[in-house]
Amino acid sequence: MYHLTKRKFILISVATLFSISMNDSRANNPHASTGELRKLPDWCLHHPSVVGRGDPSLVKDPTLTRIHASGCGGVHHYCWALVQANRGDIARNSRDRAVNYKLAIPNIEYTLHSSTQSCLLLPTIYMKLGELQAKLGDYSRAVSSYRRVIGKQPQLAMAYYGLSNVYIRQDQYDKAITILESGIKANPNSVPLKKHLERIKLERDEKKVQLKAGSQ
Repeated sequence: MYHLTKRKFILISVATLFSISMNDSRANNPHASTGELRKLPDWCLHHPSVVGRGDPSLVKDPTLTRIHASGCGGVHHYCWALVQANRGDIARNSRDRAVNYKLAIPNIEYTLHSSTQSCLLLPTIYMKLGELQAKLGDYSRAVSSYRRVIGKQPQLAMAYYGLSNVYIRQDQYDKAITILESGIKANPNSVPLKKHLERIKLERDEKKVQLKAGSQ
């Protein structure tokens, strides 16, 4: 029994290391410019692997220390992903946008694989992942990512907002309305969610009228 348990442990460990290695092979340093670094969260600028100098063991930034202590690993890859996502947002054509978004995702996945479930950045990381997946048209994965955010932080109104937009892109208005109603229940004072719900209901009703008129 001991040998079976030990063998299983070894296999799981090897599989985990292989998974992280595969992500590491696709994750990459975008070598951000000074201007790009300014757009990152302050704690990113205290990470030696992001700014390209210094010893990680000497970092004393309280926010970064708290992030690491909560179980977040490989967070510099998330910072790199933000650089790539920002590049995608300002790209001049759809091809360059998609290329940068696709480059960002492996870096995000690396951070997720390197972090425990107690990592305080998980809702934020999954939020960004869902956003990128939605922009790339990978709606099923985007739904999964946004739902992970909601599961970990139900009070994060923007997760409901983002998820509802994914459903709208697929013309699933009823699902969008349902998720927004859930969001308002969890965040009763959220004005953006309430306004978005009103707008979606109006848009849904207008589409129904158009479909009815077209069928006559």
